[in-house]
Amino acid sequence: MKEMEAKTENRYEYRKPQEKRKHMIAPDLFEFAYVPDWYGHLAELERLALLESWKFRKPSRETKNTDTPILERYIHTIFRKQVIDFNSESDPRKADSIFHLENECVCFHTGLYTRQYKGIYGYFERNNFSASLRDWYFRGFCDEMSPKLRYIEPLPQKPVYHMAQSGINFNPEWPIRVNVNHILGDEENLERMLCNEKYKGDFHLQKYYTPENKRNHTRKNNGEVQSYYISENHEPIVSPEVWEKVQEVREQRKRDRNIGQDSTMKFQNRYPLSGMLIALTAEKRSGADRFTRRKSNGSVAPTLKRVSRHAKGYGSMMQNCRD
Repeated sequence: MKEMEAKTENRYEYRKPQEKRKHMIAPDLFEFAYVPDWYGHLAELERLALLESWKFRKPSRETKNTDTPILERYIHTIFRKQVIDFNSESDPRKADSIFHLENECVCFHTGLYTRQYKGIYGYFERNNFSASLRDWYFRGFCDEMSPKLRYIEPLPQKPVYHMAQSGINFNPEWPIRVNVNHILGDEENLERMLCNEKYKGDFHLQKYYTPENKRNHTRKNNGEVQSYYISENHEPIVSPEVWEKVQEVREQRKRDRNIGQDSTMKFQNRYPLSGMLIALTAEKRSGADRFTRRKSNGSVAPTLKRVSRHAKGYGSMMQNCRD
């Protein structure tokens, strides 16, 4: 008697709680549930989802569904894919994140989104018709804000296709590795970062503009059109204090070298012969000779302009060179 009691105690002592048994689902939508008015549900799904063309331009064969044949194939494919992933998943929690099946309702994520970027789900309820061979009844498609899904938490996740990692692919699940040396090791990149206000978190709208009747030309906006400066528009890469200090140093260097801001004084005193040479492209210089050449169609096009020795400044420059 004591031995029987000991066996009974041991039997209950080492018994583990039974895990929740997962139901296997038929991968075909029409085998899984009774689906009335299927084409009406597809039309409602097309209305809910983001604008997309769901028909073939040149169908290779005639189909019964002439309005949304691509959408119909897509839903069948997604349902089959989610069911296969659900059946092959051993962890019940991960399985529920793929395909929710519990008590009196079933739902799955279609992978589509509304115009407000809310996920769209396929929703089923228990089939109460005793004569039916299907356990579930398809009620239609709805977004995540629908009252039908208010008791489902968490909602199933959107379908994920695992890409074969061969060749050049983009995998959004991979972490981003920033090549700091490639960015900060280049002097041109550093100069651009320390001169552009975007890198300190600001944004300047209409910094450049396109003049009227010049579609392919852009000019720096010096007050010709309205511009807008937005401070702290995004997270900065360079701190505003460092950026402002750099601008002060750059302005001081310009003043030391007597470099003006307008186009006429931009290169004054920048180079050894700055201000001593006369531009060959000046249109109104005394003693300038125009050289022309004829195009293939017979029209004349100016090419070069030569400044004569009697032009202003030329004689003094040559005398200085001789000395």
